[in-house]
Amino acid sequence: MYCSSCGKIYYENPTPVVAVIARDNEGKILLIKRKIEPRKGEWALPSGFMEIEESPIEAALRELTEETGLKGKSKKLIGVYPNNSEIHGYLVTIIYEVGILGGKLCAGDDAEEAEFFAVTNFLF
Repeated sequence: MYCSSCGKIYYENPTPVVAVIARDNEGKILLIKRKIEPRKGEWALPSGFMEIEESPIEAALRELTEETGLKGKSKKLIGVYPNNSEIHGYLVTIIYEVGILGGKLCAGDDAEEAEFFAVTNFLF
């Protein structure tokens, strides 16, 4: 897109989003119940938008703490995936596996609940 008056080009780029896969000592996966749209009330991985001057892993660890009260450390990059949000448009989601260093599990920020779930509880 461009401005017909001045000719400036406006690029439509995807928005970077991060998500975290964290497990407890029993191998259960940490999920949050979303407090806001999109998908309010649904369970999801802790996730959110990157901020200016923040690396993807810094954003992932920040979102983990903001949404669950837990501190983490990077274990590995799981993958980078395209996604289209009905509210936010085209996204690129960067998913990390993280280890839990400490903190107290509690829902915060835009999470209504935070809880660990056994993988056998998931319906695929």
